[in-house]
Amino acid sequence: MLYMVPGLLAGVVFYLILTVLNWGVEAMSSKKYQLRAHGRLIVHCLVAIAFTIFLAVAGGGGNWATQMQVSGFILAGCILSIVTSVTDRSRDQGKAD
Repeated sequence: MLYMVPGLLAGVVFYLILTVLNWGVEAMSSKKYQLRAHGRLIVHCLVAIAFTIFLAVAGGGGNWATQMQVSGFILAGCILSIVTSVTDRSRDQGKAD
């Protein structure tokens, strides 16, 4: 379980970077270029694949520790995507009122 922590931390940091980039794009352009929660989750999963390849190459092959780190990375993306989805939904409902 301890091997999941570096993956969780990397996932949270990457998701925060993705959120800041999304905020910058939203501030500079129209709303149609905003990444919603599902878009962020797709990008997060694609980066998880790259993260898996990096860990397998850098570590000399994939083992159970690599799998735990990647699962922590994906878990962080899923949890933060749910939070983003809920906040986006409440913000959209507030604008509709």
